[in-house]
Amino acid sequence: PKKSALNRVLIIEGDLELNAYLSTQLKYFGYDVQSSSCLTQLKDLYQTFQPDVIISDISFPGNDLGGIQEVEKLIEQLSVTVPIMFISSHRDIAYRLAAVRAQGVAYFSKPVNISALVQKVSEFTASIEPEPFRILVLDDDPSLVDLTIFTLQKAGMDAYGITDPLQI
Repeated sequence: PKKSALNRVLIIEGDLELNAYLSTQLKYFGYDVQSSSCLTQLKDLYQTFQPDVIISDISFPGNDLGGIQEVEKLIEQLSVTVPIMFISSHRDIAYRLAAVRAQGVAYFSKPVNISALVQKVSEFTASIEPEPFRILVLDDDPSLVDLTIFTLQKAGMDAYGITDPLQI
């Protein structure tokens, strides 16, 4: 499928109410969201949706670490490199450590602070162009100033030149 201009977020959350809330909030902030309450759909959704970020609960019915295990399988099978964030009702270090070992870049305890979640998703999906270097060229030879400015601008820098040191 063709990727949209919006950043894509895949949510895997078994709690239908939380799933709908997270989806709605992320859509409100301009994200293209696909969600499922079924952990077994993770691989298929990843392949068809091609997300920029994955958000997964850690615990699912019958398997307290099911979310982490499925993410680890996904990483192993498909060499997934997108940021993965985990949410969980568990606050102890063992679950946080398991999330880090599964290449998790963030861990949110329930109830999820939506502002913190959106900020973290934004950090990992932002494509900010770095500001170009700004350079002032000073030389008493106008042709050398022009040549230097031309060369710097071709390299993507903002360059300005002067020949009178009093103009600095």
